[in-house]
Amino acid sequence: MPNDKIHILHAIRQGKIGGGETYILQLIDGMDSSIYQHSVLSFTDGPMIHALMDKGIQCIIIPIRKAFHFSSFSCLLRLLNSIRPDIIHVHGSRAASNLVPVARLLKIPVLYTIHGWSFHPGQSRIYFHLRRIAENWITRHTTLNINVSYADQQSGQYYLNKFNSVVVRNGVDLNKFTRKYVTSHIRPELAIPDDAVVISFVARMTTQKNPFLLLNAFEKALYKIDHQIFLILVGDGELMSDISAWLASHNLLSYVRLLGFRQDIPDILAATDIYCLPSLWEGLPIGLLEAMAMENAIVVSDIPPHREVIKNGHNGLLFAPQDHNSLASLLLQLCSSRDLRSRLQMAARHTVETEFNVIHMIHQMEDIYERIVDPTKSIVHIA
Repeated sequence: MPNDKIHILHAIRQGKIGGGETYILQLIDGMDSSIYQHSVLSFTDGPMIHALMDKGIQCIIIPIRKAFHFSSFSCLLRLLNSIRPDIIHVHGSRAASNLVPVARLLKIPVLYTIHGWSFHPGQSRIYFHLRRIAENWITRHTTLNINVSYADQQSGQYYLNKFNSVVVRNGVDLNKFTRKYVTSHIRPELAIPDDAVVISFVARMTTQKNPFLLLNAFEKALYKIDHQIFLILVGDGELMSDISAWLASHNLLSYVRLLGFRQDIPDILAATDIYCLPSLWEGLPIGLLEAMAMENAIVVSDIPPHREVIKNGHNGLLFAPQDHNSLASLLLQLCSSRDLRSRLQMAARHTVETEFNVIHMIHQMEDIYERIVDPTKSIVHIA
């Protein structure tokens, strides 16, 4: 009996669990398996791959370390000829640059979800320009481009030639990320008193996420407040060893818990009062939405994707990027005022309930997939 399901091959750079990887997991978990068949191509192994294989999802690992890695062309060509998906859904520029040329040759539709542009602040002028050229080529040779925020869509329209896209904003599973069903074991595990104020950072330890700005602000706030505060850092990345050394040299190991990669994020956030993300650039961080769903008081850098979610003083607080003094001042305000924290926490939860429910995101993607397979259908859920 022929398989009449819509077969989608997702391609992504890594098998670790981050924003793009969480997005794939959400789509696969949320879509009707009697209608959609999902496969995943990753360029590295990791926890996401293991989680998907446990669900019975076909996963293929092909080590590709570069964008436009043409020596992998024949390998990818054989793979796509073998499995012949109806749609290739690429996540990130490395996956896109390697899959788009092969898909075009085989006339397979390609969707490109941009989880943040590969050109961004802090790059050299030449590197920024080269990344723009690459993104321009990719986005002009896909079937459809998808931005995860209106801010990123506007960046594409500004920096790229004739850029077109639809926006499907990230969402959060409101049943998984809710304080109603989580009894957190984290504070006893980490020897943090029940009456202490806990600040959490849940993100990759990279330059983009800017953890050292938070560390400097936390140190400044720590010695100006008259009750206990703690900082929990969750995530892996190239800055881990530097952060560990910095904490030791600044005598902060008693106040900061450096946990590395964890899969019990709802438990971490249930033990958290304040969530901080001082990123220099973003697409639309799923971690931020998860923290809002878990009723954390939010303080994040004032960059366009964050402003799309956080209305300063209503459902969170914004500070100027790279200004650790401003961040320290906001942390002091939040740590000192339970009423302020409570007001921001309730508003944060309301925001994700009304604007960032993962069910809405999944409906949008279902409409897109069906429209790609059958162009006579109209897309009805696109925001």
